[in-house]
Amino acid sequence: MKRIVFKKFAGFVVKGKSSVIKPVTARHVDNAVWLTAMVESDGKFGTAMNYDGTGMTASIGQAVAVYPKALVDNVPLNSQGPLWKILARISPLKNSKDASADPIKFFFNAIENIGWVISEDGKCRYVEDGLLVSGRQIRKEFTGSVDGVVPVKGPHNKNAQNWITLFSNLFSCPETFEIQLAVGREHIIKNATRAKFRFCKEENSKNYTVNDWLYWPFEVSTATTHLLGPELDLALSLYWCNSVNAPSYALKRICKQVVDKIKLPETDRIKLAKKIVKALGNAPFARWDDDIKGGRYQRTRKYAMQLWPKELFEGPSAIMPKDLKG
Repeated sequence: MKRIVFKKFAGFVVKGKSSVIKPVTARHVDNAVWLTAMVESDGKFGTAMNYDGTGMTASIGQAVAVYPKALVDNVPLNSQGPLWKILARISPLKNSKDASADPIKFFFNAIENIGWVISEDGKCRYVEDGLLVSGRQIRKEFTGSVDGVVPVKGPHNKNAQNWITLFSNLFSCPETFEIQLAVGREHIIKNATRAKFRFCKEENSKNYTVNDWLYWPFEVSTATTHLLGPELDLALSLYWCNSVNAPSYALKRICKQVVDKIKLPETDRIKLAKKIVKALGNAPFARWDDDIKGGRYQRTRKYAMQLWPKELFEGPSAIMPKDLKG
């Protein structure tokens, strides 16, 4: 297993082997979850990493155990990430008598052996007193260092390798696949119906949720490619795919570059789709810009071309061309 240095952190990555299957329905949330999984983990169940300061990142949507920024701000009680909620959903499967569930049993036994337990509310707690385990302690356990830097060698290096193997085996277990996908769908529906356009200029626009405005007159939970049209289905899937990377920033781009410029819910779905794609693909953030070779836009486009019609990516009707041109 090769040690990877990433910025001020270091650790390992294990690539999964079982592929997420392309959606067999036309449900929008299924398409969005599939696209996100492809970009986040190459669509492989069991991909896990601990080299980026999160303590551990796993599941098909690459959920984190620790929020690194929360540790920088020294707020240990708010530092646990969504990975624990997924583990809480998986936890009941450890009681299965099926031998195929052994990786699940091994994982939760390992958690219990260090005096931790994953509570029903999706938090990592100490068995002894029920208190939350701090993000620093989580990162120390999974990487061998509170700073998230896996030692080059020694017992802490071996322990970090052991943990990433346990996580990879757990999320490679077929019994967990539907839970992983369901969490992705629920995340989209929850955020679409709750997230309001708080970054908009006009007060009236701030009252709209993502579901109210971008999906109108439909609902995110029941929207299909047929109802939205393939253009908006693709554009909104791109939005959710970027949102898992930086939710507040993705929402801000939609507010500033889409909602503020159209004002009212847009009835021309193709026009709306183009604006969403440009807002995200021209974003001067991280590696989102379409001009970055191998960046998020180009990787998302590569995978999206496997699911949506070719004309959405090439030719005069393309809404996600290789080059957005400004």
